[in-house]
Amino acid sequence: MDRALRFSMSLQQLKGDEDGKAQDIKFPWDHVEKQTNWPHSGTRIELSGLRHTTPIDLSTLEETLSRRFSRTTRNEMAIMINDTPLGKPTIDTIHRYPESKEYEEENLPSGQKILYRYQFARKPLRSKELQ
Repeated sequence: MDRALRFSMSLQQLKGDEDGKAQDIKFPWDHVEKQTNWPHSGTRIELSGLRHTTPIDLSTLEETLSRRFSRTTRNEMAIMINDTPLGKPTIDTIHRYPESKEYEEENLPSGQKILYRYQFARKPLRSKELQ
């Protein structure tokens, strides 16, 4: 079985100092056997010991992550919440460009290629996560 690297960090380590300067973070790590349901490569993040006065609303978390990760990024990785694949955001639209394909493609003078599209929602987005 393949091996993986496991480490843990506290919230304070992630936040760092109040001055906002970059610094080296030291944390313990060890090698573990990869579980059979883990992907061949990539990063798996597990959150534990969360201290919320109310439980995390899964639909809000899904909506936030769905909006934050573009469709092109999602084609490069699998995002799962409780072992369920993250879906695409659902927004009722009245117009989209381009209509005939997923993205319009343009080449910049620098030689870089960009992909883009836009769409207009039928109603204003009330959800803070989708704005």
